[in-house]
Amino acid sequence: MTAEAKIIQLQKANRSVAVQPGRWVRGGLLEPMWGLSEEAARKYRSNGTWLEGRHWKKDPVGRVVYNPKAIDEWFETGQ
Repeated sequence: MTAEAKIIQLQKANRSVAVQPGRWVRGGLLEPMWGLSEEAARKYRSNGTWLEGRHWKKDPVGRVVYNPKAIDEWFETGQ
């Protein structure tokens, strides 16, 4: 299943919300999408496993966001 086709179920305050991720997503979606904590993502960024501009970038206000398509590709190919 591609990142574009994924529908994420988030459980919050006893509510279920369906989310279809865009090209770049915030760190809070890492766990429901891939089972990764934000700390694991920080380590992938800091050790160069995930590349800035490909797997992650900073949005216009300086928050780190992630590219689901590139991360799916990384899981499949290791690149």
